[in-house]
Amino acid sequence: FLASIDIFALPSVYEGVGVAAVEAAAMALPVVASDIDGIPDVVRDGATGLLVPAKQPEALANALGRLVADPDLRRNLGAAGREFVASRYDWHENTAQMERLYARVLGESRVHA
Repeated sequence: FLASIDIFALPSVYEGVGVAAVEAAAMALPVVASDIDGIPDVVRDGATGLLVPAKQPEALANALGRLVADPDLRRNLGAAGREFVASRYDWHENTAQMERLYARVLGESRVHA
């Protein structure tokens, strides 16, 4: 799906880590997202994407319109987002971390059962 779109919008009111933003940035998509929780850890406003206040549809529409109107900005933000993700996220290590977390949680639940 991500390969078929030009801009990724994440107008969330709550996000823990922003995995969807990481995935979109890894695909070199410019990301427009709410400036909440962990999103600014992935989307750097004006550098790797655009951040907008949560629950403000006009700000979201303006940011999306800006990207629609400016193909160079789309390309630059997308490329910077991909580089940012590639330099900070290792999918193999992320998978290993999740496996360790699940093993720990399953081990603890067996102890408490």
